[in-house]
Amino acid sequence: MNKAVTISDVATQAGVSVSTASKALCGKGRMADETRTRIIETAVALGYRPNRAAQALSRKPMKVAALVDRGPEEVQSHLVRGLRDSFETYAAFNVDYDIFEFDPISGSAEAKKYLYDRYASLDGLIVQCDDVVTEEVNRMNEFVNIPIVTIVSDSEKIRSVSSVVINAETVGKLAAQFLAMNGAKKTVIIAGRSETYIHERNIAGYREGLETIAGGTSLLGVWYSDDDWKKAYDCTKDAFEKNPDIDGIFVTSYLAPSVCDYLKEKGLEKKVAVIGVDLYDETEKCLRDGSLNATIYQNQYLQAQNAVDVLMDCLSEGYRILPPVRVKPELVMLSNLECYTHRK
Repeated sequence: MNKAVTISDVATQAGVSVSTASKALCGKGRMADETRTRIIETAVALGYRPNRAAQALSRKPMKVAALVDRGPEEVQSHLVRGLRDSFETYAAFNVDYDIFEFDPISGSAEAKKYLYDRYASLDGLIVQCDDVVTEEVNRMNEFVNIPIVTIVSDSEKIRSVSSVVINAETVGKLAAQFLAMNGAKKTVIIAGRSETYIHERNIAGYREGLETIAGGTSLLGVWYSDDDWKKAYDCTKDAFEKNPDIDGIFVTSYLAPSVCDYLKEKGLEKKVAVIGVDLYDETEKCLRDGSLNATIYQNQYLQAQNAVDVLMDCLSEGYRILPPVRVKPELVMLSNLECYTHRK
């Protein structure tokens, strides 16, 4: 999973600030010849290529922001780090950025106030949508039209120039085929929050996968956990009380370990095939103990990088509608887990 070398990488390797590295590579600023030479040689050694969009942005100051969910920390931390690292690449080119995290359940009013206070001063915005945020962004955009890129959960309701999300339908189809290949015939879905774009598209993709790829495997029902750890456990318990012969489970949220906890308590971890999404410490443990057969890596870090690049491209080249970016899901099992040990 190689990624392009950024000016931040050059600065870190050369032992200088991003600003100093930028000035050295652009032939600007005062510094010792030894420092400038070291930075240039480091850039050459790392294979750094200047970002043309960033260079275009350097013509005038820009102010951008990202509005994203505060949790769950297990997955959102990768998204926030990706946003911060990518924004930092552009910071040396007169781009000022802010990342505002809000609680998707109780913090919508907080996000709404942030938009009310800051929107008019922004040149561009990345947003993880919920209904309140979407409504407020659309209202603001009637008065100040700026490019908006949606991330993680797409929304047809928001007037965005592009979106960056996992290919959620493919996630569902991948899960359906995986469970079928593991012999599952009677399956259930433990989903996240109901009516959320990514979970509903996962479910739609799973149903399509059952029809077109995994003939003979059925879906007995869908239980919504509201992305709550305890509720995911309770949903699993309820599913088995209603359908004791379940032999396959697709978990569309990060809570697969909670499902695995129930299976291990009941001695079912070797009898039921489970595939989840996301990769963090707890899912790694479940992969290693065999209670989780596979998980689908959604690479929130890469989603964040793509969202920043799309926004900056739009700002540097002019406001326009750009094609959506669909990040490829990756199947992770114990056999290839080591390939993801040093992931961002």
